[in-house]
Formats: sequence, C-alpha cells, structure tokens
Amino acid sequence: MSGYKFSLIVATFNRSFELELFLESLVNQTFPASLFEVIIVDQNESDLIDPIVSMYSGRLKITHIRSGRKGLSYNRNLGIAASTGEYLCVPDDDCTYYPDTLQEVVNQLDFLQEPDMIIGKVFNRDRKKYVFKKTPANSIVVNKSNFYHLVSSITIFFKKNEILFDEDFGIGAKYHSNEDGDFILTFLSAGKMVIYSPLIECNHPPYSPENMSRQKLYEYGIGFGAMCRKFSSVNLFILFAQVLAFQSLMVLRYLITFDKENRVRRWKSLLGRVVGFITYRSS
Repeated sequence: MSGYKFSLIVATFNRSFELELFLESLVNQTFPASLFEVIIVDQNESDLIDPIVSMYSGRLKITHIRSGRKGLSYNRNLGIAASTGEYLCVPDDDCTYYPDTLQEVVNQLDFLQEPDMIIGKVFNRDRKKYVFKKTPANSIVVNKSNFYHLVSSITIFFKKNEILFDEDFGIGAKYHSNEDGDFILTFLSAGKMVIYSPLIECNHPPYSPENMSRQKLYEYGIGFGAMCRKFSSVNLFILFAQVLAFQSLMVLRYLITFDKENRVRRWKSLLGRVVGFITYRSS
C-alpha cells in the first residue's frame, strides 16, 4: 500500500444535495480514509451546508473553510494553502468519484513514476459513455498541442508545489472559464511532467452548449480566448484558429438551416473567444 496522502479541495457555492452525493462517494472509497483529507471552501452566505459537513465529519477528515469572496480559482487557492497532502485535486461540488478512483490514482502514480500531474477522464460507467469529450484509450504525455482535448479539472491530481490557480480565470473571475486549461499550461510552461491516464475515472452531470445560456456561452468563450492570448505560442495560436474555424462553420450550418437560436448561440461563443483574445490583460 502506497503512503500517498491526498487533499481534496472542494470550492462550493449554493449546492447541498450535490455536495452530499460527493462526500458519500468518498465514504465508499476503497482507498483508506485516513490517507486523504477533504477541504471544503464554503462561499455560501448562509449555513446551507453545515448539516452536511456535520453529518460526514465523523467519517471523513474534513476542514470547513468559510470564504467571504466568490470565485472558483480564488477559493481553490485558499484550499491549497490549507492542504497537507502530497497530491492535491480540485473536484467540483457536483461531481462524484467511483469507489476505486483514488486507489487507481495511486496505482497510476506508482506505475508512471510519480509525474507532477496526472489527468483522468470524465466517464459515466452506468451508461458506458464519456460525459464531456472522448479521450484516448491509452496513457499519453500531455503537451501544449493536446492538453485542450484532455483537460477536465475534476480529474486533475497534482503534486503540491508553488503553482496556484490564476485568479483571473474561472467562475466569478474576470475570465469566466478555462481555469483548468490555464493551470495545466502553467505546469507545462514550468517544465513539469503531465500524464493522461484513461484508467482514472470520475463522474459529473452532463452538459452541452445547447443547454447553456447565450450569456454563459459568451463568457466561457472569453475565458478560452484569454487563455490562448496569455500563453501566446504557435501551439495556442493553432488551437485558437481551429476553434474559431469550428465555431464559424457551426454558425454557417445554422444559418443555412434557418436555426436562428443555435446560430445566435454559436455566434456568441465565437464572439466571446475573439473578445477574450483581444482584450486579455494580466492583473
């Protein structure tokens, strides 16, 4: 049995039932509860989750931090500062782990000789399908050319170090998305080893652009464009051009089929990416 200790940092806001499901999935881990801690960074202005924290405090090692400031990356950084684990992860407050998730992370860390970061996949075992995007069937080294097709923050496990989340990115920040891509790019830019393993699986409720509001599509697009501008390089310029081309084709598709709603939605997504790229400024 490996001696790894994990810190699971959950920044939560306005969710209670979902948080309870996540904590229940941790109780059911095959990995010993003595080897991981849960740091809940609570952005609620009320005691919404207090009963849930009390319910699970006897079964899990939980640190409950109350935060007076909204923002996903800011509050993840609060959790990182309070963490004591060798490896950290930042699960969403509405995701769940499978019983073998943490044990499989340990297995892969041992097999891959302790990379600085390991990324898994978001997969629904009940439906036997990928939740967000289909990822490779084999382990691969993550680089600036392929990271965007692999990234999902709930499956990131990383060795504790000096790197923090950029608080300009993520929900509640200036750039409303792509905090996970930005985080991975920061690791890669620092010369750290990042590996993707398909054997590590987490679950998350599905979502798609068709279920997002026009405003959210625009805001998420801004985050993507800002990320590409921040890490200006040939790889990121190619990615930016590819995504713009795809969104443009989708606008054209819905124009031809007279689907006004989806045409406007794709246009908002395209416009947000361009605006984010042009207007990005580091704080």
